[in-house]
Amino acid sequence: MKTLVVYASKHGATKVGAERIAKGLEGEVQLVSIKDKSDIVLDNYEKVILGTPIYAGMINKDIKSFCEAHMDILKTKKVALYFCCMDSSQIENYLKNNFTEEFIKNLTAVESCGGAFYFKKMNFFEKFIIKKITESKEKTKENPAKVDTKVDIELFDEERISKFTTALNQA
Repeated sequence: MKTLVVYASKHGATKVGAERIAKGLEGEVQLVSIKDKSDIVLDNYEKVILGTPIYAGMINKDIKSFCEAHMDILKTKKVALYFCCMDSSQIENYLKNNFTEEFIKNLTAVESCGGAFYFKKMNFFEKFIIKKITESKEKTKENPAKVDTKVDIELFDEERISKFTTALNQA
């Protein structure tokens, strides 16, 4: 069984998520960054996994365009979607606000694999926004209280990743 993992990653967290997901999948798996390859051919794959970061509640525009451009062929595949984000409680909202009902109904699995803040790759404004958002929220596992923008933070959820890959291997 051939599986394609297509992801978009601005600072690298969604790529790390794709790599962790790929490790748990059975069969032949190919990872493709949507940024590096615009002519992705889906015909040779039985499963297609899409990975996108979430910024201010929105998915990556290239992933959105990819889904819209390939909707007909995606309907014929087992399609799964993972979000790379720090707030996994909003999965339903991310789906509703970014995808059509038709696309959502066709999904085999949906999950949030957690995320990371790679501050060394961020600009000043991005660091500032993250610091303000985290300071304004209640301290939780997904939302550390004080953020030191000099130290990267990885909060990938291995349990969710395992649940996601198990569901895909059984699909």
